[in-house]
Amino acid sequence: MDGSAVVVAAAAVAAGCYCARTQMATGGAVPNRRINLEGPGNFRDVGGLRTSSGSVVKRGSMFRSDSLKQATAADYAVFAELGLAARMDMEGVSGGAQFGEGAHQEGLARFKTMPMEVDPKAILPEALALGPPCPAELTSTHVLIRDLMKYCEAVKASPDGVADSSAVDAFDMGDLYLSVIYHGRAELKKALEFVMDTDNHPVVFHCTAGKDRTGIISFLLLGLLGVSVEDRIADYMQTKTPEALAVLEAKIQTFADKFGVTVATMDPLRHCGMLTVREEWMERVDQALNTSWPAAAGGGPDSVERYVLGYLGVDPQILKRFRAAMLEDL
Repeated sequence: MDGSAVVVAAAAVAAGCYCARTQMATGGAVPNRRINLEGPGNFRDVGGLRTSSGSVVKRGSMFRSDSLKQATAADYAVFAELGLAARMDMEGVSGGAQFGEGAHQEGLARFKTMPMEVDPKAILPEALALGPPCPAELTSTHVLIRDLMKYCEAVKASPDGVADSSAVDAFDMGDLYLSVIYHGRAELKKALEFVMDTDNHPVVFHCTAGKDRTGIISFLLLGLLGVSVEDRIADYMQTKTPEALAVLEAKIQTFADKFGVTVATMDPLRHCGMLTVREEWMERVDQALNTSWPAAAGGGPDSVERYVLGYLGVDPQILKRFRAAMLEDL
């Protein structure tokens, strides 16, 4: 994505319009569908991408975001304008599985909600049987938060405020992605079926930063719809906007406040990738899918479909209805 962007005056969607909130990029294959909100900094439409068959993914039906806890009254007015019918909250261990707080969410009471922890807690023997690149040790947000808490407690107990951060520094975000793919089997099935169910549309799904767990879900959904891996990775990388990165920086301060330490103590989180996205992390997911669930010969199901239907066990009828609803002619 280049830096040039024009604000679209009116982009029609099923339930209304984005008006001046939606930005479209010029000169790039993947449009920037970010929606400007006062609180969340990484809220965007999943639709708008072209598929290998020449269709386009429908806009206004699926949205992805970072945490919605800081959403303002004006933001909730946008949610109503978008016609949101359901939301899936994946904040889990680091976010408390809450969709918004405070006085601005009364209008969301009729919406369907599903708190969802897409963070594996155990190694699956059936995953290990697949062999590499399946992780033999669990790397999850639970592991990171556990090690972070131990590190912060050590900092507070240290006379000079210095402690060993090697456990946090060693955390590998790419390994977390593979842990989710291989060991988050039941959780991913439930999450994908919820978002793919057209009775839940328009739907928003989010985690804390809107980049890792949310990014994996979006990568798989767009793959099922036939978007190329190159465009899916380019879409994933759109978290690297100034607005989204500013929100991530603010979350570091929140972590520091939560653990009762200075924000400088949180530098190990920067080192392990909590404040960014890297192409290599999602490339590792694509490589894992192609290795463990290679595309069928002769034009059969690709690796994403084989993974989602064969390994996760998603209902094929849900996928059929999902594609029928989400693919439009140009």
